[in-house]
Amino acid sequence: MPPEQSTTPVIPAPVSDNGSLEPQKPKRRWGRRWLIIGGVLVLLFIVWPLAGQLVLKLSAVKSPVEQLLYDSLQNAASQNMVKLSHEEVTYGSKADQAAGKISGSDHSLSEFNATSKDYSTVYETSDDIGYGVGRCVKGQTYRLGEYLLLNDATQAQQQLASTPKPIAADQAFTACTYDAYERYGKLSDGIIPVGYSASQAKSWITALSNIKLFKVKDEGTATYKGQTGRKISFTLNSVSGHPGSTDLFFYAVRDGITNQNGGLNMQKYQFDRILDPGPPNGLSGYYIIDEKTKLPIYSEFQTSQLPDESDSSYEPITTKQHYSYPASSTITPTTQLESL
Repeated sequence: MPPEQSTTPVIPAPVSDNGSLEPQKPKRRWGRRWLIIGGVLVLLFIVWPLAGQLVLKLSAVKSPVEQLLYDSLQNAASQNMVKLSHEEVTYGSKADQAAGKISGSDHSLSEFNATSKDYSTVYETSDDIGYGVGRCVKGQTYRLGEYLLLNDATQAQQQLASTPKPIAADQAFTACTYDAYERYGKLSDGIIPVGYSASQAKSWITALSNIKLFKVKDEGTATYKGQTGRKISFTLNSVSGHPGSTDLFFYAVRDGITNQNGGLNMQKYQFDRILDPGPPNGLSGYYIIDEKTKLPIYSEFQTSQLPDESDSSYEPITTKQHYSYPASSTITPTTQLESL
């Protein structure tokens, strides 16, 4: 007998478009599309914002040397008792600066108590006409002689070394107060204000930090008059909207992070606008900083002439500063200027 025929139907294999035999694949086109769309949405609304926040946080991170500079500036601004020895030399032009040809100078040793507002100073100033010297101690002016013509530096120094006599305020050459409109004795180096509260100092330094004004470099250790610290040199970065960056020191002092005129410190006499004006590359210098106290020891700055103005419009300067923070007043009627 012939073998039994199978009753199971035979299903033909699927034929592809080109006629070849291949397994038929399920259609998943929309599933893949939804996966792609979902991935894009996650990227746009979750990953991208988080990445942006991470970039911002990383950009705000300061190097150890930057952090040391900002910490010491903030600490110095909030000291109650400040003593500053300041020397400023002026040049008639960029060429004179390069040649070391001096047109004027100011030299002072000043103290300020932020609580009592006691201000003391001994100063010497010169210009093309002559020399002037003066001294005041806690509101009392002392006569050292009249303004000297013919640039008699020797005689000016002799007067400064002599025993001064107290005189009445209305007979003084300049007011013997920290908030006098024209104050010869410098309390600030042109960057650091003095006598701030902790909150004012923080707001001020945050304002400078936010605009990333300083470009710093670690110069290793340095010693000044027996004090050893970290030497940090700096130049200024260009800041959008401010063709002259040195004026930003004043705005940070005046406004802090409030963005209001006088919002941080209505009393601006505790800051000296020594370094204005200047382009971003017009100021350079360095601080020597005590790494234990995080306070400045010494600094030197120099400004260059504005490139778009004539020699008579702006005189470049160099300055030197020695900082100290005594527990109480040290300047007396016979205190002499410090040699820097």
